[in-house]
Amino acid sequence: MSPRRGRALRLALFGHPVGHSRSRDLFETIARLGGPEIRYEPVDVRPRELATALARLAAGAWDGANVTVPHKRAAWRLCGRLAGDARQAGAVNVLVRAGDGTLVGHNTDGTGFLAALDGVPVARDRGAHRRAALLGSGGAAAGVGVALAARGVRLLVVSRAPGRIAAPLDRLADQALGWDDPALAEAVRGCDLVVQATPLGTAGGAEGPADVPLPDAALGPDQLVVDLVYNPWQTPFLRRARAAGACAINGWPMLVHQAAQALDLWLGEGHARWVHEAAAELETRDPRRDAP
Repeated sequence: MSPRRGRALRLALFGHPVGHSRSRDLFETIARLGGPEIRYEPVDVRPRELATALARLAAGAWDGANVTVPHKRAAWRLCGRLAGDARQAGAVNVLVRAGDGTLVGHNTDGTGFLAALDGVPVARDRGAHRRAALLGSGGAAAGVGVALAARGVRLLVVSRAPGRIAAPLDRLADQALGWDDPALAEAVRGCDLVVQATPLGTAGGAEGPADVPLPDAALGPDQLVVDLVYNPWQTPFLRRARAAGACAINGWPMLVHQAAQALDLWLGEGHARWVHEAAAELETRDPRRDAP
């Protein structure tokens, strides 16, 4: 799908809240580098307003959209069609508007996460992972969990309601525990990969700057810790992970990779490089390091 010649690609971000997102800066930097012109509009959408927002997209208000917290699972149910990645994850983070207005749901969270691990030296050097703790069971956790399970990684899912984890994590989880389970620290300590997939710690969000309620004893120097939050650059959880000696990265590399894949979905293959160039222009900090 491409916009008419001479017109900018119009994209939206549906979430609640959306003030923490850096996607607008990322996509709108592309034109300054000689790439396609993109108009990116963060739209704060409450859960009861999501169907209306998607109807506006289908009617042509935008050419495509990203979906973020807390709408990824709800958008999955509202799409006209689902790509295989979204169907498997039970969650959508990219919406492509087809020529007839049909909304096609995709999920680039899982492949974006894996690309981030493969592309960041501190992660790549850790090699294959055997067991991962997924902190959270929402849409982002589902996308990441499906991708890790496909690589043969066993999953521990930590959730507020471990007995009511939604598909597909309910069948993929090797173990599910609640945040207050006395066995939590030991179980997470036995994982070589820890993925923080909740909104906790997000700048300006309803949850932030709250820390993840994971005991310090759960973290150690033989783990790789990834916090999917990237704003702020270092969350309270990442600070604790680094203090425990863990190798830790934030969510910026994942954002960049999933956004690059999304741009190829909206404009056709061959455009992903523009997102990577824009990211290098925008951000010189190392996601493995503390903020300067």
